[in-house]
Amino acid sequence: MIAVLDSAHRLYEAICMIEANWNRSEGIHPDLDPEYEAIQAWFWVPNLYQLIEQSFKLLLWHRNQTRSRIHRLSSLYCSLDCKYQTMLSDAYRSYHDLHNYLPDESLESFLRRADRGKCRETGYTTWRYMLIEEFPSQEKEIPMIHIGAMLDVLIAARQIMHTEIIRNQKITRIETIDLRLRESLIDVYNSIAIKYCSWDEIQAQVQNESGVVASDTFNRIKYCRDLLSRNLYWARDYMTSSFRLELSQENTAIMAAICKKMMEEHKHDFLQYMNRLVAGELRLPDVP
Repeated sequence: MIAVLDSAHRLYEAICMIEANWNRSEGIHPDLDPEYEAIQAWFWVPNLYQLIEQSFKLLLWHRNQTRSRIHRLSSLYCSLDCKYQTMLSDAYRSYHDLHNYLPDESLESFLRRADRGKCRETGYTTWRYMLIEEFPSQEKEIPMIHIGAMLDVLIAARQIMHTEIIRNQKITRIETIDLRLRESLIDVYNSIAIKYCSWDEIQAQVQNESGVVASDTFNRIKYCRDLLSRNLYWARDYMTSSFRLELSQENTAIMAAICKKMMEEHKHDFLQYMNRLVAGELRLPDVP
């Protein structure tokens, strides 16, 4: 018998911890030696693998009262309720749309990669002892797996657990990476606008429907959004190098504050987001 609620709380906290640690980390440093990159990624894999496995097993028990002894993530995923499968798949598809260099277009394909193919029953064990064991004959080096993608699958599972188990409500949708980045940007525009945007030309007072005079917060937030849109190269360079384009002192403070706050919350994904914006492959969301 699984204590579902207690287990959900423990898993929720563990996922939050590993997400925070990943956001504070420097990530995977590119290297001429692919094995060195794989070793950096390996550091995270066993913990992420077993958290995904335990999350899937808890969702299986919650929905079907089924206690699975399977360890392969792809098999566990295929055993989940169809609604959960769809939501997890949507989350991965959104992440793949952002990180469009990922080789696996579907979540099931990605999980099979994490399982290390069909020849192994216990993917976690093979990852755990990867550094000291001999590779199978078809493998010449430590296989690579995308840490951010594994974490995003976990974040999606956490949302399902939090809504259906902890809050005991029916989940209707999950916040995919594109929605999380959009909502974070709007929140950051708002907080930065309040702190920095005090100049006269956008302090106009507007009349709302009830007749109460309110500050034109929309104009302030839109100013921040448009400022970022006009200075995408500056923002990307601010996050990746010491090179700085010249902006006005006021605008530099606003831009730096936006980038710093977004990097705190979405360090690895926001940099990819900025690269795609600079390349013209994405566009900044409009202010609602």
